[in-house]
Order: sequence, then structure tokens, then C-alpha cells
Amino acid sequence: MVYSLIRLWSILYPLHEDGKSPVKSPANFQVFREDDPPSEGVKKAVARAYVEAFSGPPWFERWDEQEVLAKMEVDLKPPFRLVVMEGNEEYPVGGFCWGAVIDKEEVVRRIVLSAGLKGTEEEELERVLERRIEGKEVFFLDEIAILPPFRGGITPIQFLIRPLLEACVSRGHKEGVSWTHRSSTIAYISRYAGFRPLEPTFDDKLVIYCGDCRPILRLLQNVDGERIAALIKGVSKALGVKRR
Repeated sequence: MVYSLIRLWSILYPLHEDGKSPVKSPANFQVFREDDPPSEGVKKAVARAYVEAFSGPPWFERWDEQEVLAKMEVDLKPPFRLVVMEGNEEYPVGGFCWGAVIDKEEVVRRIVLSAGLKGTEEEELERVLERRIEGKEVFFLDEIAILPPFRGGITPIQFLIRPLLEACVSRGHKEGVSWTHRSSTIAYISRYAGFRPLEPTFDDKLVIYCGDCRPILRLLQNVDGERIAALIKGVSKALGVKRR
């Protein structure tokens, strides 16, 4: 029901070509892609932000910068998007998001590696995704995080994830997959973008799937964050949906 109302509102707006949204990305967001890759300095700054972001709740993960850089080398295969939100003097990178449009067969491997699934969990996930994913390619949201001083509102999330959705739709696809912790902000907000948790779940880890990212992309391209936030608040209140 929540997503149905979002989708209904999106009918008012058209889809635009990749990178040509009427609602322009703010100057403090940089988008990198296969034909305009990030410099080593940018990657190192993102790695430092990654270590900081995922050391806190609900993740409590211990990474070092070299591990993150190695992960980025694996994840950022064409066609990819890396979006970096500028921070401040203390935190040069305030937020980041990266992912890629990948073959259906690649999805399980990415989730298993990043979520740390083992043995029968991998087999279960493979069966679920084989039944669920219809197309040949999907967008896979590898990582998204916003450091605490820069959180608040929809705008950061809007401009961090929009380029990845545009990359997917520009290639003629519409499905997306990711995973997150049950208590994360993404687990809450993703329902408004059409993502649904798949069964089975793996302890506190949710694999989430979107069958059609085009409705939410229409809104992200045409509507500013304040109006989107107001809609989410109104829908949540009307339906009694509480944020955890």
C-alpha cells in the first residue's frame, strides 16, 4: 500500500535521460562512472569515510582503509556509479554510494561476499533470486552511507542513489537488488522506493528486491527532496507506519 501511493504520484512525471534530470544534483555531489573514474585521492577519502560510517550502529564492523580500497576495486566494474557527497574539514566525504548494473548471475556472489553468507545460506539465496529476478541484468546497490553529521532529510539519499537508478534504466532494465541490516535506515526508507525484503532472511540481514525502479526514479528526477519527504511523512501517518 505504501509503495502503491508513491507509484500513483509518480505517474505525473516523465523519465529523463541519464544525467539530465530537471532537479539538478547539488554542487557538493560528484558522480563518477566508467568513462570518468575517481582518482586515487577520491577513493582513499571514500575509504576513510567507509571505515567511519560502518564502525557504528547497526553495523559495528571493523575495516581498514586498504580492505575498503580492495573492495572498491572488485565492486566498481563497468558500468558502475560512485557518488560522493562532500563533507567538511573534519570529514571530507560526508556520504557515498556505489553500485553497478550487473548480470543476474553475479548478484548472489556479491551478496555472499559483502554480507558474509555461508554454506546453505548461499544455496537458499540462489534459489530465491532465480525465481524472483526476471531480466538479464539488474542494478546492485553495493554500499550507501551518510556520516552522522550530514544525516537528515531525503536530499542526501536522493542524490546519492539517483545516478545508479539512471544507469540501470538507461540500459533498458528496471530491477534492483541490495541487502541491509533489519534495523538500518535503508531498511525503513527502501520500502518507499519499491524494495521488498525477500524470504528467507539471514539473522538480522535482509536481502531486498525492487521489481521496477522507474516510479521512484521519476520522483527523484522531478521532485525536490522536501516534497518527497512530506509525501513519505503523510503516507506513513495515514497508514500508521512507524519508523523503527
